[in-house]
Amino acid sequence: MKKGKILIAVGVAVIVLGAYFAAFAVLPAEDTENVTIPAGDWIYVFSFGGIIDGSVDVDYTVADGSIRVLVFNAEQYADYESTGSADVIYSHSGDSGRFSFDLPDSGTYYIVLEHGLLSVLIDQDVSFQTTISGISITGIVIGVVLIVVGVVLAFYGSKLKARESAAAPPPPQTGVTFFQGQERNPPGQA
Repeated sequence: MKKGKILIAVGVAVIVLGAYFAAFAVLPAEDTENVTIPAGDWIYVFSFGGIIDGSVDVDYTVADGSIRVLVFNAEQYADYESTGSADVIYSHSGDSGRFSFDLPDSGTYYIVLEHGLLSVLIDQDVSFQTTISGISITGIVIGVVLIVVGVVLAFYGSKLKARESAAAPPPPQTGVTFFQGQERNPPGQA
């Protein structure tokens, strides 16, 4: 097989892969976790980021007691880590709940699960489901880069294929029959 044809095939495959990444960068991402918040001064943290024009849907259920669910941006979470309290984007508490919130920008966000009132004395099993909707910056960037690389490979492959075709000797002609001349008897002989 010729190098030009191989590069064209690889280029097309990379373009398809890039289109796949770009297409799935806009679909909602769902995640379900079953976590345990140990008794005592423990929390459970989920982080995510790189979403444009996004929103988050949260659904949780606690087996024993109640929890607090806090949503922070990166700056608020840094304050929360150092002081134990901070402003929040959203908070919810109870033994179960469902809520949604819009992401104000494309930064990093943290969802913190902490013990509710008097629940600090027990381990708490939590079923936690998130659905993040929006456009993933990372997925779009990877998709576009792969598409550009695929186009370059396919273009270079087509140029290489044209050069290979021009440099190749012409194929042998087919369908042409060659005849050998017949021997003639010299004059005067029969």
